[in-house]
Amino acid sequence: AGKVLADWLELSLNGRLTWSTTNGLNGLPSARFQIAADNQYSPFSTTVLLALSDPARPLANHSSNRNGNISGLFNVSLGKMRLALEASHEERFRSYEVEQTGSLPKGYISLDPSTNPFDPMIAAMIPVALRSTSSTTRKSLLGANLDGPVFDLPAGPATLHAEVSLAWTDLGSVNQAGT
Repeated sequence: AGKVLADWLELSLNGRLTWSTTNGLNGLPSARFQIAADNQYSPFSTTVLLALSDPARPLANHSSNRNGNISGLFNVSLGKMRLALEASHEERFRSYEVEQTGSLPKGYISLDPSTNPFDPMIAAMIPVALRSTSSTTRKSLLGANLDGPVFDLPAGPATLHAEVSLAWTDLGSVNQAGT
């Protein structure tokens, strides 16, 4: 909604802020453990792979968003001509972090022959990595337009419409992957 400042001038200002946060779970870290045939605790006579998950460390994720914008508009009446001057700025920030099972160079974890593969504490050996991304966007705009009748012709008035604007955008992002 505009505010009339004078019979020839009107101002309109608008703004908005929003934000949100989300937290969630992505399952459990999981890996395969290689149990050698000579492991003293193994009931197997050959080397085997045992799949385990770690219920003590659920994988989490977190995201947040923040947005804000502001804009202003001056409407100026110059006789029958109208001049509009506008400016706006918007910023957005987004971030996301997610935990995931970390990298296993061989695709599994080799257990020492003296380690009990059925000990619940070995699940703590499963690596957990944090991956985070964030982005920032900034947009700005300045503009002006002029329109209205210039002179009369037999078929009606000749009108002028002129517009000029300047806009710029700045984008930034960061992506970090843990191991």
